[in-house]
Amino acid sequence: MRLENYFTMAMGALVLAAGAMACDSSGGGGTSALTDTMGGTDTTEAGDAVDAEAGDAVDADDTTPTTADTSSTTDDVTPSEDTTNETDTNQTVERLCSDAELGEFQSCVQGCGQQDVECLQACFTTKLSAACQGAYRALGDCARQHSCGDTDTACIVENCPNETLAVFGSSPEPNDCDPVADTGCDDDHTCTLVSPTEVGCAPKGGAGYGEDCSSVRCAQGACLSFDGTSSECMEFCDQQNNTCREDRPCNIGIQGGDFTFCGDIPVACDIFAQNCDDGQGCYVIDTDGNTGCHSAGGQQAGASCQAVNDCAPGHLCAGNPGTCSLVCEIDGDPTGCPDGEECAAVRGLSIGVCVSPQ
Repeated sequence: MRLENYFTMAMGALVLAAGAMACDSSGGGGTSALTDTMGGTDTTEAGDAVDAEAGDAVDADDTTPTTADTSSTTDDVTPSEDTTNETDTNQTVERLCSDAELGEFQSCVQGCGQQDVECLQACFTTKLSAACQGAYRALGDCARQHSCGDTDTACIVENCPNETLAVFGSSPEPNDCDPVADTGCDDDHTCTLVSPTEVGCAPKGGAGYGEDCSSVRCAQGACLSFDGTSSECMEFCDQQNNTCREDRPCNIGIQGGDFTFCGDIPVACDIFAQNCDDGQGCYVIDTDGNTGCHSAGGQQAGASCQAVNDCAPGHLCAGNPGTCSLVCEIDGDPTGCPDGEECAAVRGLSIGVCVSPQ
């Protein structure tokens, strides 16, 4: 899973709203929806998103040696980047939009259809102060100058750092709030990830657990992306004393961090029969030997792995560092191992992995 950078999350709704307002009231068109709505001649869009942003999204991996993660290797966690240019490191950018008005703006925009330009423009002019409107337009002009697409928030954050700061401010500062109990923040903020290894207090959003947070902040938890294209609000949990609701397993971890999250209740499958749907594989997902169907990886025996499903079906990601190993039946005849290899037991599991004799 991937942790979105704070600014990327905060901009999600803004970009979506902008996409609906492709041309100004005079009928001019052709420029990008984003730059039209935020640009100098048009009204602006809506905004908010974190993984790097308003929401936040992280890369997850299983915290046990045998279950690195249910996400793919392409979901590496990337710490939020510095939003200042090299030449601007000593420059202080004044924020011109408050969290309160951005929140009202976002709520207003969510009530508009994506093509309802009149509604979107009304949200822009009635929910944002004149100073904030100007900051949004400057951000739109910059995005247009750098040919950033309507939904390419990464391009905007990278090329328009000062304009982004003027609208969204800096990302939340790390502190010692408790993300599992969600304590240590005021009533309007929630304890969430501000980097793969740190938590802090960020404004609460309207997305609940399991809901999409690509353009809306989470009310609690963290915004995690498993595939790099979609994201959802995930619940923090204590792996030693499972605090997950509905008997969900606490088995999602963050690469490089110590935080864990509640996963889905596994649907049992047969790791030898591989009886999952097309495109999926049956994998061991925890140290108790439970199995579950996940999108199938392609790494063969001997290849490195970080997540259980980095490996091809019928393999186990084991060891530190993780390595894909072919699974085998300890008491089977045959065991299923290639000639010249033997089936070695895996501690705590009823299956083994094929290894070369010492």
